[in-house]
Amino acid sequence: MAGVIVPILSFANFLLVLRLSPLSGYHAAEHKVVAAIETYGRVEMDEVLAMPRAHPRCGTVLLLGVLPGLLVAYPLVQSNASLAAVIAVSGWLLRYRVGYFIQQHLTTKPPTPAQLEAGIRAGRLITSLWTRDAHRRVTVVQGLWNRGLPQLLVGVVLGQHLLGVLMQNLHLWLDW
Repeated sequence: MAGVIVPILSFANFLLVLRLSPLSGYHAAEHKVVAAIETYGRVEMDEVLAMPRAHPRCGTVLLLGVLPGLLVAYPLVQSNASLAAVIAVSGWLLRYRVGYFIQQHLTTKPPTPAQLEAGIRAGRLITSLWTRDAHRRVTVVQGLWNRGLPQLLVGVVLGQHLLGVLMQNLHLWLDW
């Protein structure tokens, strides 16, 4: 049971810290700017303000589609493979609804004017660079790197390792 609860509590703690930090405002500004670029092809303040905070291709949507498989289903594979499969498939099918809910309530918050301005500057720079070299092709490896997949995997592995060390040594710190 602890194999399921500890990772869920760790992730809930991460979401709480993210929500309380300025990163959630920048995250929302990023979504709004990307949506404006996709909708209008440009980045203007009034158009950015009208865009939603949640975005369908946010990593939160993918992460929550995969997360039940990582956090809940994996420890259950040996004891109840059918339940593990149901949890993993359900998470994948519900990823957009759950992802939007998590984005709206935890991983984004209304951006400040300064956060919006930073997002707009970045969006204008990106569109400017893209229009200069719109037909440039990147390799598969470069595309994965640009999407942050290797960084995400390293973060997950390091986080799991640090959590394991913490759990193994918690009694030492509590007894001190």
